[in-house]
Amino acid sequence: MTTPTPPSGTTAPRPAGPRGLFRSRDPLRRYREIHGRRARIRWWHRLRAIVVLAALVALLGVLLAGLVGVLFFVMTFILEAVS
Repeated sequence: MTTPTPPSGTTAPRPAGPRGLFRSRDPLRRYREIHGRRARIRWWHRLRAIVVLAALVALLGVLLAGLVGVLFFVMTFILEAVS
């Protein structure tokens, strides 16, 4: 008969005696999904996402403005050369 596994996020007490010394812990417990009350986005994850999104939007805006500026600059030379 096997012992039931505890819910995710909790640890079962180790059995006393020699059996507890040789019982291994779950090496992948850090990477398992979290259920229940702990399953939420932390505030620093939200803050990091907002900062990265703002930086990405700013960078793309600067690149687009630079591209339009270069295109305008090149088109003025082309128009002067044609006329």
